[in-house]
Amino acid sequence: MGNPDTKNHHRSVAGTSLAINAMLAFFKTLTGLLMFNPAMFVDGIHSGLDTVSSGLVTASTFATKRKQVTEKIINFLFGVIMLGTATLLILWAIHELHYPTFGSFVSPFLFIVAVFSIAMKEFLYHYCKRAARKADCSTLKTEAISHRVDALSSVFVIIGYILTISTDNVDYQIYAIFGIATLITITGLVFIYKSVFGVRSLH
Repeated sequence: MGNPDTKNHHRSVAGTSLAINAMLAFFKTLTGLLMFNPAMFVDGIHSGLDTVSSGLVTASTFATKRKQVTEKIINFLFGVIMLGTATLLILWAIHELHYPTFGSFVSPFLFIVAVFSIAMKEFLYHYCKRAARKADCSTLKTEAISHRVDALSSVFVIIGYILTISTDNVDYQIYAIFGIATLITITGLVFIYKSVFGVRSLH
């Protein structure tokens, strides 16, 4: 049985990640839809996946029996979901390059949203990393890495934004999706790796 104070802190960190991720996912997805910007929309999907990840980490803090087995199964399934999502995004991006349906609109507001997202995800990265080091918990360490990867998604949005306004070529918004899908793939592989080789968590 783990230290109650450590468990409570672990739960608090995971809950904070869940709340911020949910807010970012909603805000970025809505912004992408309203401004017809596919890169921002996909960035919001990535944050949505991160929200699910944070939810699983939060739920794991309440588990008592067969905790490790449950975590391994959940991590594997979530990793597969992420790989599937990345594959669908890549196929959609290829379709958009040849048969545009979503459209693409760039505005300074997109840049502001992306920078705000990076700032929040970097906060969560360092917040979870400190907690992981304190509790010697690989689950939180993986959560921290997931936040850093999600921050990189917003970097792709910014790169796509800058290249689009510099060249007047909206295809760069689609190219950003390929970058984000690659990041989602990497995260999915990390979850599968974690499910196969196991992690240190709180017991």
